[in-house]
Amino acid sequence: MAIEAIKEGNTYATMTKVVPVTAIAYYSPGPRLYFHPDSETIIALDKSDGDKLEQEHNRLSFLLAARVDAQQRIELLTEEAAKIGWAGLTGRDRYQYLLKQEYRQLDEAVMALRNELADLTPASALPRATLPDEITKINAIGITELIEIRSGKYTYVRSDKIRSHWRRCRLNSGEKNANTRSFISADSHTGEDGVTRTRQRIDMEKLKTQLSTIKPSMTLWEQKLIEEHIGGLTRWAEELN
Repeated sequence: MAIEAIKEGNTYATMTKVVPVTAIAYYSPGPRLYFHPDSETIIALDKSDGDKLEQEHNRLSFLLAARVDAQQRIELLTEEAAKIGWAGLTGRDRYQYLLKQEYRQLDEAVMALRNELADLTPASALPRATLPDEITKINAIGITELIEIRSGKYTYVRSDKIRSHWRRCRLNSGEKNANTRSFISADSHTGEDGVTRTRQRIDMEKLKTQLSTIKPSMTLWEQKLIEEHIGGLTRWAEELN
């Protein structure tokens, strides 16, 4: 059974055939958009580079997840062991054995992650509110956190993997005060203790307004992605708030 694609003008019609056939199909993938909140930058890259970035993210996430999973298992075993009285020596010995196994896995996970990041500059030493790339990798190699507009998920990538030829659009090209974002709002409230506290939150209406200002400089594909998947950024903002 095979599906044959027949070109009719600029469109393709398909029909099922019993005899297998082959046909060459050409497809130009659209861009993928990511948001870097610190620098208020939208970056657009093509499908091939998008795949490479996703592979980079999966590699880092796998190493980090192995460490986090081991830590969670240790916490759970520790809690369970604490419930056993001294009378249950056999049970305590069993938990001690399991904990030793988990600590060994934790050490291996920490070492694997440490080896992967051995050449990276600590996050505390990296410049703030900038989007590092291969040009600045000599003095700014670190883990950069991006938000994929399509899904709103966090994407982790080493800064030297961010290419200088990717298209970038700044939401706010004007001068900004340090540690402020054009899409951040501040809410103040007074607690029962009489102390007034201020909390910063992501204002989605402000973010949408900022996005609308850069749309004229974006391709139709990029504009379409933002319009269709703004919900991804909304979910990210809600979770962060």
